[in-house]
Amino acid sequence: ESARVAGLDLVTTEKDAVRLANGMAPESFVARLKVLAIAAEFDLPHAAEAILEETQARFRRRRGF
Repeated sequence: ESARVAGLDLVTTEKDAVRLANGMAPESFVARLKVLAIAAEFDLPHAAEAILEETQARFRRRRGF
């Protein structure tokens, strides 16, 4: 309500817009959102894979796998 009164837009990422639209927020709220598309680009060719592998390895260590 504060944003509407001030003439401000509510902005969220596509990922969070999906979450909000799937029951986490009223439809009237979701309909007012401006959705921001974000794309990740890495300079190194295998950076994304390395990040995922390290994340999985840390998760396994924490879980004792």
